[in-house]
Amino acid sequence: MKFFKIIFKLIGITAFALVVLFIGLVVVAHFMFGSNEKAVDSSVLLKSSEFRSLHQSVVSLDNIENIAVLPDKNYIVINGTVINLAKQTFGYSPELGFYNSYYEEGDRTPYTSLDSLLNAHSIKIDSVKAMAVIKGMKDAGISDVGIRKEGISYRWKVSAMYGEEGILYSSRKIPKDSTRFDLFENIEEDFYHFAVYN
Repeated sequence: MKFFKIIFKLIGITAFALVVLFIGLVVVAHFMFGSNEKAVDSSVLLKSSEFRSLHQSVVSLDNIENIAVLPDKNYIVINGTVINLAKQTFGYSPELGFYNSYYEEGDRTPYTSLDSLLNAHSIKIDSVKAMAVIKGMKDAGISDVGIRKEGISYRWKVSAMYGEEGILYSSRKIPKDSTRFDLFENIEEDFYHFAVYN
């Protein structure tokens, strides 16, 4: 009888440990891979003063391909340069990686001023304008702006595991079936809502 009590206790302890381990893995996976973005109504966002102000700032940029605000909002990425604004350090975007890889890169090398850093990397934007765009992105809830000759994408959801979602601005008409997006709809003249589901 004592033998069975010990066996049942071991089974109970093992089951409890497995449940705790499973919950821990789910929590870790959520923070590492998860999408904590709130649902966004692109039509409402498009009409907001925050988005309109951001769009006006972005369309006037020259030689900028990408600006991103990472979940730790002290880190930004401009044209592949990862910048830790709080520590005044920088590095380069990893080929592939999770946010921790970006944070590690952004902590590598100190810089003296944001203007000198941007100039040294031939990034044609001054710190005042860069910070205004970053503030506009934060105010509008946009985490990534991609600028191409075809148009400008404003993404609030960017996840290797969960896909991406945002608004695309293009002055040329884009047929729905000519895109790589799972969801693509015209929401206003020259503005499209898009999503890619992984």
